[in-house]
Formats: sequence, C-alpha cells, structure tokens
Amino acid sequence: MGRKMKLDGNCGSKFITIDDEKKWALIREIATVDRYKNSFNAIVNDALMFGLPELHRRLFDKVEIDGEEKTVSVPREYSEDALYFELVRLMRENIANQVVLKRLVCSIFNLLAVWGEGARMGEAFKKVFSKTRRTSS
Repeated sequence: MGRKMKLDGNCGSKFITIDDEKKWALIREIATVDRYKNSFNAIVNDALMFGLPELHRRLFDKVEIDGEEKTVSVPREYSEDALYFELVRLMRENIANQVVLKRLVCSIFNLLAVWGEGARMGEAFKKVFSKTRRTSS
C-alpha cells in the first residue's frame, strides 16, 4: 500500500499521487472555474473539506442493520448501486411484513366475526365475548 505515513505535527505540505484518470478529468474540469484556476491546493483542500468528514463517518460511525450495530464500510470503489440494491431489499422486506400483518389482522377479524355468529358488532358477539371474559378472570 505504499510507504508508511508519518504524522509529524501539522506539516504544511504533503505529496500525493493520483493514478485514476477519471479523477484527473474531474480535477481538470474543476480547474476551469475562476476560483481554482491557478491553485491545485485549493482544489485538494476543498475536496478534503467535503470528502474527509464523509470518510471519517464511514470509518467510525455505526449503524443498526437487522438489529445489530455494524460499522459503515468503505468499499474500494464506491458504488451507489449497492445502496440502491440494499434499499430495494429493505423495501421488499417491509412490504412482505405489511402483507403478513394485514393477513393476520384480517384472520383475527374474521375469527371474531365467526364467534359473533356472523354479526360483526351484534348482540350475540357481545354476549359470547362477555362470557369468555368472565370465565377467564
């Protein structure tokens, strides 16, 4: 992974190597803006201002996934697709849970209707329900 990094105070200058051509294309495009025309350091410092807090958050913050706390991982190549696939998976799970809950509630309601001799809110239901409450107490 390269040489070991030494942090010896707040040194004013560090050297970086950028191998990715896509990143260089972005840097060249940003350099066309008046504020960044003659200053590579301004581009890098502003990029650090936006990206460094995000990197720190991904390395050290924890999120709760499926009831357990996990650290947010930093993929080698950041992919928004992974985020969207995870969102779709969680949404499908949520829909499945709602369908199961709806079926359970409907089944309970139908069972209570049968116990009430077909009258959902009739007197027969009240009598049966009150008898079962007295005997169970």
